[in-house]
Amino acid sequence: MKNSIEVAVVTGAAGHVGANLVRYLASQKLQVRACVFRDRRALTGLENNNFVTIVQADVTEFETLKTAFENADTVFHCAGFIAIADRQYSLMKKINVHGTANVVEAAKATGVKRVIHFSSIHALQDTRHGEPVTEQQPLVEDDRGMKYDFTKAEGERIVLSAVEKKLDAVIVNPTGIIGPHDYKPSFLGQFILAVMNKKIPMLVKGGFNWVDVRDVCCGALQAALYGKTGERYILGNRYESVHDLAVKIASVAGVSPPQCSVPHWLAHIGVPFFRISAKVKGASPLFTHQSLRTLLHHKNISYKKAGDELHWKPGNLDETIRDTVVWFQNNGFV
Repeated sequence: MKNSIEVAVVTGAAGHVGANLVRYLASQKLQVRACVFRDRRALTGLENNNFVTIVQADVTEFETLKTAFENADTVFHCAGFIAIADRQYSLMKKINVHGTANVVEAAKATGVKRVIHFSSIHALQDTRHGEPVTEQQPLVEDDRGMKYDFTKAEGERIVLSAVEKKLDAVIVNPTGIIGPHDYKPSFLGQFILAVMNKKIPMLVKGGFNWVDVRDVCCGALQAALYGKTGERYILGNRYESVHDLAVKIASVAGVSPPQCSVPHWLAHIGVPFFRISAKVKGASPLFTHQSLRTLLHHKNISYKKAGDELHWKPGNLDETIRDTVVWFQNNGFV
């Protein structure tokens, strides 16, 4: 059965996913309430869009969410904090866990009809022997591994608990997200820029399943329209090694790619040097022990359920890489 949407709220509208989702929903002629905390750069050009209203809201402040959700029928909960450093664990818990609880309670308090919760493939445990990761995989159970993974799993548990108490919610689990309107930019965006600016002397072996942020937005809307209450849907596309990704980025950008890839044991030895180098530059390190482990996990992803139940299919990943590089070039990042 197809659901209807009249007024949609997007939390985290200033983030990579949120900024693209606001644009996509508006392109579908839906009234969108874009929630931002402070930074509005990602919504540049939407101030006078007849389908978009920008409001200030903080997922850690329940009352601001209640105000933002009034008279809305659908909430897309995109707000989240991604980090690959354990020292930011408390902030991840505050936003990804407690923030999600606030969104759920505000949705119930204001009579929102449906919540689309943006989780992550990282919330799901990896398979042991290379079998496809599906929606049946259990959630990450403790915080001894990647702290981010655990906070996203905890956010899902909050949503699923609310579903048991009659909240109509659907969960989407994107893989590694790549695409335009990456204003901050994301960790993958930083990697793309580093390749474009020839600031990566070497690569690390491994890879991940990547998906276009615009495909994720399409999948989220399909989940709102066709998704089954309490179900999760993996939104992924194709596995690409770090080396092959860098070669394609460099080809579009017209630069030479990094020439060598080092094994993980050697990259782990270099983590302290990556950290020091990033600190000197006032940036976040691209390679940490946690991010390196990520490149060895979730190699085999199935998005069949999203195709069958949401009528969703991702596009050409090579075109995504090209569009992303061109977007960074055209928006003053290079």
